Amino acid sequence: DRHSRAMVASMGYRLSRRESMHEAAARIADQELGAAIEALRGPGDPHARVHSARKAIKRVRALLRLVRAGLGAEFARANRDLRDAARRLAP
Repeated sequence: DRHSRAMVASMGYRLSRRESMHEAAARIADQELGAAIEALRGPGDPHARVHSARKAIKRVRALLRLVRAGLGAEFARANRDLRDAARRLAP
């Protein structure tokens, strides 16, 4: 939800014992990417919105590196796609 996305950038990630690492990583990535989309759609300075979105993408890429071993060949594709998306947002 909107509140949890806003909180992502302001606090550390929380892991639950009830979810697998894969589920936790997917949930966190979803929250971060949702925050990126929300930043781009939100009001305010366009440069600040793009900067916030690129930071959220950077955090997802860092998360992917942490769980890289479990992703196998999927890591390279996801990392490349996120890198390219962030580059397209660059001024």
